[in-house]
Amino acid sequence: MASDQYRVLVVDDEPAIRQLSANALRNQGFECDMANDGEQAAQMAASSRYDVVVTDLKMPNRNGHAFATDILRQPNRPLVVVHTGVMEPKLANDLLLRGVDDLIFKPTDFRVLATKVKSLVERAVRSNDEKANSARQSPEPLQHVVVDEEAADRPVSLSQLNYKLAEISTVLPVSNAALDVYEMTHGDNWEIPQIAAAIQRDASLTTEVLRLANSSFYNASGRRIICLEEALLRIGQQRVGELALSANVLAALTPDLLPWMDLELTWKRSIAAGIAIESLIERGGHEAIEEGLLLSAIMHPLGRVVLGILFPNHYGTMTEQCKRTGEPLREQERQMFPTNHPEIMAHLLASWRISSDVFAPLKYSMDDFSVLGRLSEPLRTKTELVKVAIVLGRLAVGRWETWDLVELPSPRLLKRLRVANVGRIIEQCRSDLSKLASFHPGGREPHPRSAEPAAERTVPFCNLSENGDDLLAELLPSMGLKPKQCSTGKLQHLDDVAIINCLSAAIGRFASPGGWNRSVIIADQENREIFEPFAETATLPDSYGHLRDLLLNAVTGHPDSRRRELAGAS
Repeated sequence: MASDQYRVLVVDDEPAIRQLSANALRNQGFECDMANDGEQAAQMAASSRYDVVVTDLKMPNRNGHAFATDILRQPNRPLVVVHTGVMEPKLANDLLLRGVDDLIFKPTDFRVLATKVKSLVERAVRSNDEKANSARQSPEPLQHVVVDEEAADRPVSLSQLNYKLAEISTVLPVSNAALDVYEMTHGDNWEIPQIAAAIQRDASLTTEVLRLANSSFYNASGRRIICLEEALLRIGQQRVGELALSANVLAALTPDLLPWMDLELTWKRSIAAGIAIESLIERGGHEAIEEGLLLSAIMHPLGRVVLGILFPNHYGTMTEQCKRTGEPLREQERQMFPTNHPEIMAHLLASWRISSDVFAPLKYSMDDFSVLGRLSEPLRTKTELVKVAIVLGRLAVGRWETWDLVELPSPRLLKRLRVANVGRIIEQCRSDLSKLASFHPGGREPHPRSAEPAAERTVPFCNLSENGDDLLAELLPSMGLKPKQCSTGKLQHLDDVAIINCLSAAIGRFASPGGWNRSVIIADQENREIFEPFAETATLPDSYGHLRDLLLNAVTGHPDSRRRELAGAS
């Protein structure tokens, strides 16, 4: 339905407000009727069909609350937007619980009112169209559609991807309550009681928010929180919006939908990236550009969830290939799909009517650090912050899939972002995550492999990079390797194989290395030829599994047996 066919009934006893509202809505393409009280509005609604009703509350003859309540009881009812100067929390709570689609308080920016009404109508129409298409095209939920085995070996065309994305709301549904909560927590016109009332419209969302608020991270006292308003105060208004979206999505997923994906790990990475981005913003003084950073960091892993459900057999084929070859899953995805998973997540966020300006950093988060400098400001800095937060979050979680790509930010980039002492950020993130250990979306218990500790083998380690904060040293424990710092002068006297961090190193320092033949150098890919004459050389970016196997082979000489010993590390 085109926007010029939408019909709206504006109900208000103040002629000026009524006329200004109607004028703004007409400018958005609506056909408008007007009523001056609830009684007249009820008669008009009984004889005509409207897509949306915008009504005041305090009016003569019949008040707007009674009129709206009657409309909400009707089958195939129009959307109901309450436009009022009555800012009473209990009344707002009652209206939202009854199913009112939006509350807009006076005094009013009428252009904003009209834009919000149009957005609500278009979202409702699109949702109905998607449900109708789904019913016509597939009697089963999309996540249970079996892809032809032969097709799983061939790249997905853009038309195939677009066809699947048309069903995206069925694949990865999110409740209207969660979307409303996100919008409310990022607006200036909403109070805690109103946001709590919006959450209460979705029982599962209410459960998730209360469970999250009762984790030791937000509730150090241990006194059980049962009031949503208190839960919102503990978690924080803006953070609730992002967490409501991610928790709402992940709570609906089950391991049988994505047997190759560790959903527990996905959730931890999502939360860890969120914790890290907040720390980066505060430490680097990036508050002026923080909009959208938390959302982008938290939602980053979920794009792969979407693709995994849309193309289950493709991911079965790709992950098996990664296990055989040690190739990063990202490379397989580049060959298989016409776009990447952050772009898919951005598409989903857009379908939820979230502004593209907000999640713009997410769209570029799969680009290499080296190419982000081509972006204009502030998008470049925002994207770099999101990418660094994702890396620090993964290091804090300390558990990796073999097909994960290991890409560490350079010291120069960290300095540009005014990020110092990243080791402390990782440690704080790790501590905060441990306090959230009891919370899992959907109430699931942790996956058994999530709790397995990694065995540790002490290995001599020398950091010759420019970075005092050694991210490589933070990575090694996940492989079961505990770095023991040593100087270059001691390398030739060691009996054990040493690991040398030469990422972003000053090349001039290697004129006469000597005695490094029993070492393994970790260097940037572009510098491989420089370091290979000195010792066995591994380069980054690389897959976690390939890097781990190379290091364990060098350190132990028996990669297969050692890998069994360190199974908990992967």
